[in-house]
Amino acid sequence: MYLLLRAGLNMRLPLHLFSGLAIVMSGCLLLMGKPPVLPVPVFTVSGPDAKPMQVRTADNRATLVVFVSALCPISTDYGPRLESLEQAFSSQGVRMLLVNSNQNESDSQVETQRKLSKIAMPVYRDPQGRLADILGANATPTAMILDQAGSLRYAGAIDDSRNPTRVRKPYVRLAMEEILAGKSVTLGRTSARGCSIKSSNP
Repeated sequence: MYLLLRAGLNMRLPLHLFSGLAIVMSGCLLLMGKPPVLPVPVFTVSGPDAKPMQVRTADNRATLVVFVSALCPISTDYGPRLESLEQAFSSQGVRMLLVNSNQNESDSQVETQRKLSKIAMPVYRDPQGRLADILGANATPTAMILDQAGSLRYAGAIDDSRNPTRVRKPYVRLAMEEILAGKSVTLGRTSARGCSIKSSNP
């Protein structure tokens, strides 16, 4: 049975930026809809030292933002795969950022889970969930790929299975390879299954 969770998710932005809906199926949030049409060339997150850090997409060939959670079991299952993506693309001019937008998770919980997941990358915080709102992220894990101009080229699931042995379609890896090759992304939007992001924004 499908349950409508909410529509017009980003009410603080013009409605034409994001037209989507979220449904809950089997306890997981399923994100559906269109990505924003306006570029996001600059955005801000908080570093491990709690200081604001500005990110400029023009500084890299592509920017991969993955929204994660310290408490969502689906998100924490992806630790090794996140490390694999970073290792595969960091040497090719791709900047990868793990971002936690959940306001109900403490910094200590985030850091503890990062270590348990054996993730070498830092996990940045998204105060009040502003970045999640701008990009239209509603669940963890959700991956977003921005090109040098800040245009959203891919949004959705990291791959097609929570179980790494059953992955047949590595969505993020395929989309990134196409972007780096100067090609159009064949599949620019997929449904992200996971736990809802608990931002402080309505």
